[in-house]
Amino acid sequence: MSVDGGMTVNNFMMQQQADFMDAKIVRKETAEITGIGAAIAAGLHVKFWENLEEVENKIKVEREFTPNMEEAARKKKLARWAQAV
Repeated sequence: MSVDGGMTVNNFMMQQQADFMDAKIVRKETAEITGIGAAIAAGLHVKFWENLEEVENKIKVEREFTPNMEEAARKKKLARWAQAV
C-alpha cells in the first residue's frame, strides 16, 4: 500500500498499519503527493512524459514498512479494536 500525507511521517503509526493489515506500506520521499498527482496527470496529458511508467520511475521511495506481527497477536488486537468501535 502506498501512503502519503502528514501522518505518514509517524514511523510507529506506519508500522502499526503494516502489522494490522498484514501488508507492506510504502512511503514516498514526498509526503504530500496529492498535488503532485495533479501535475503528473497534466504532464501526461500534454505528453511531457511518454507514459505512467516513466513518471513512476521518478518517484522515490523513502521507506518501506513490512508486517512483523504474528497472526495470533494480529487477530487478538483487531478483535479488541472491533469491540471498541
